[in-house]
Order: sequence, then structure tokens, then C-alpha cells
Amino acid sequence: MLDDITAWPKGTGLYCLMQTGHTFENHLRFQLYPLTNESREISGIGVNILGLQFLLLLEPPDLAKSPDLVGAKFRPSEILIQYPSVTNRIMLSWSDGRLHQDKLTAKFVKVLDAG
Repeated sequence: MLDDITAWPKGTGLYCLMQTGHTFENHLRFQLYPLTNESREISGIGVNILGLQFLLLLEPPDLAKSPDLVGAKFRPSEILIQYPSVTNRIMLSWSDGRLHQDKLTAKFVKVLDAG
């Protein structure tokens, strides 16, 4: 699958779980965890980077069993992270021949107490 984009079944790939109005905490850690199917085989990887939640699915999703994917952005084109004085931009490029226009924006709101 890594060598040939056509080997990826339809619906597989990167999903961003951020949605409009969603708030999240910026954790100063990187989280990586396996996703398994009913046969207990690895079917994907979950990733949390600074509070941004992504799923890399190696099997087509079943929305009935994965309600977190409803409204998720499939292969987004851009992620903006806005702070009061600066905006960081992550541009993503996909070689699958499809037009990817989903842009996601995360806006800094406040610093949370460490307690």
C-alpha cells in the first residue's frame, strides 16, 4: 500500500476528526495507538498531535461501527492553527487524482490551568 496509491481501497487513508466548533486541549505529547478490526488485526492507526486527532485507516470504514468518523474530514488539504500573534499552516498534498479542498482551522482560545 505504501508503494502504490491504487492499492488503497476506497475510503482508506487519513481522516481528521476536528469539526467546526470543536474544542480540544493542546497536549504537549504525541499519542499513537493501533486500531483493530473484529479479527483483532491492525486496521489503522490513531494519532493525536498537540490535541489534533487523526485516524489513518487501512480498511474501508464502517460508519455504523465508527461514529467518530461522521463529519470527519477525509484527506484534508490544509490545517491552520491560529494564535493571537501568528498562524501556523500545514499544507497536505495527495497523489490520488482527486480534488481535496477541506481546510481545517484551529484557533487558540485560552491557556488552561495546570491543576
